[in-house]
Amino acid sequence: MREEAIDRVLEQNLAYADREGLDPTKLRELIRLPGGDYILSAADIRASLIRLIGRGRVEEATQNGLKRCVLSTQATSEVDQAYSQAQKLSDAVVMDIFAGAKGPLGQYADGLLEFICNVF
Repeated sequence: MREEAIDRVLEQNLAYADREGLDPTKLRELIRLPGGDYILSAADIRASLIRLIGRGRVEEATQNGLKRCVLSTQATSEVDQAYSQAQKLSDAVVMDIFAGAKGPLGQYADGLLEFICNVF
């Protein structure tokens, strides 16, 4: 389960990276706590990339002598679809909770998300 979670975190970060992809070091830099602490070890990231490349979800490309990882087209599509579905569900929850509230619902969505992040 831990490996699957790490794989998903990497896929999500690669999905929204530059088209040239990311090298493992830059990928690790993206996945940090606000205080700067690393969430994943370099070994975790390397192992995850090996799994993802083996499953065809990540492709390696070399640019200027630096190996970069790029999410495959199929995996990018799946991550985008999951994001869209999550956004629709989130919007529906906000509409249900704040249906009678005044003002734009976006302000409530942002507040709800911040509250959830603080709780968890």
